[in-house]
Amino acid sequence: SNDVDFRVESNGNTHMLFVDAGNDRVGIGQSSPAAPLDVLGNVKFANSSSNFQADFVANNSAILNFTTGTSEGVILRSDKYLRLDTGGSTERIRVDSSGRLLIGHSSSVGDDNNLQLVGSTADGSSATFWRSSSDVGNPQLNFVKTRGSVGSPSIVSSGDVLGRIRFYGWDGSDSNSRAAEIEAEVDGTPGADDMPGRLVFSTTADGASSPTERMRINSSGQILINVASASTNINNHTFQAAGN
Repeated sequence: SNDVDFRVESNGNTHMLFVDAGNDRVGIGQSSPAAPLDVLGNVKFANSSSNFQADFVANNSAILNFTTGTSEGVILRSDKYLRLDTGGSTERIRVDSSGRLLIGHSSSVGDDNNLQLVGSTADGSSATFWRSSSDVGNPQLNFVKTRGSVGSPSIVSSGDVLGRIRFYGWDGSDSNSRAAEIEAEVDGTPGADDMPGRLVFSTTADGASSPTERMRINSSGQILINVASASTNINNHTFQAAGN
């Protein structure tokens, strides 16, 4: 029960292994360990016979710090979620207990989508897709819809929504009311290398909380305003509108 230090000296280090009994600390290459285990230099974990596993067990949270020696650099912590901090414990990214990836915020907002980017500036709430190549190639955002399952997809049907962009605003109580949306839909019977489509544009009237279709461009290239389908007597025209 006595506080007896223990030191192993190597050819190049007087404190190759040092047990600081008075402070209940162990140092490797450290003469004054600052934590229960303080290692100076690189650490290698290897297991040639199976996958390597390291368990961090704590009553509340397990925290892994990557520091410059004077200030915190990157912190990976787990307290029923995974969290990545930079710049002195400023949270940047979180994977919560429901598997949502939250960037710029510590809790889910809006529709509880699996990917959420939240910020108070243009840069903090925007995403950039950048491609640099000496050709006509471009960055892109893809929406893919199938029936069936991920492992066994099946063909979509006419009227299926392939992708949707929605625009919300805070109405004083929540952000659940949509002001406008754009949809891409299947506009006919699809088949192998055959995917007829239409674009539908909708806006929300004053006093309403959900959008109404205002215009569509169908698979024939016709522009329809305030009507959902082209009249049979104008099928050869590219524009049709209802109302005044």
